[in-house]
Amino acid sequence: MYLDLESDDVTLNEIYQSGNISSFLQETARLFISIERNESLKGRAFFEPRSDARLEDLSGWLVRPSSTPPRRDTILHVATELYSTGGHTRVMEDIVRAMPDRRHVVILTDLLGSYSSGRASLGLLEQRFMEIGLEVQWVPQGDILSRAIMLTKMVNAISPGAIFVNAHPFDTVA
Repeated sequence: MYLDLESDDVTLNEIYQSGNISSFLQETARLFISIERNESLKGRAFFEPRSDARLEDLSGWLVRPSSTPPRRDTILHVATELYSTGGHTRVMEDIVRAMPDRRHVVILTDLLGSYSSGRASLGLLEQRFMEIGLEVQWVPQGDILSRAIMLTKMVNAISPGAIFVNAHPFDTVA
């Protein structure tokens, strides 16, 4: 699969400049998924600074300061999906076990709709998470922009002292 990052960047910039944020998030996710699936890039680190800069700029627009002071006893984890043998899951569980005196919450973006469609479930993870005291919350389904806004609202409501993001690279909601 051939990737034309220059052409993709021009397209993304045009969408971004038009103010169609929902399309920008969708197209950025599509680009990152195609990069991830490109065999020539398997196992290699990838940094696409232009898209990253636009996403950072966009997050400044989406994120509004919380009126609630951070709760230092609360740790928030944000993930796309979690798997019983996955590395993100393992890292998150290690953090929870290392700080048992804190409240831990994970918000799952379910960007690909795996959970909401029934293609995936937490299954055994639910029991593991209950045993270590990890609360699970889900970003409600909707278009990509409304989900990004909802995640921001959820983060503000939880008002964590720290946030660990273990999202997949294409997860523009996270």
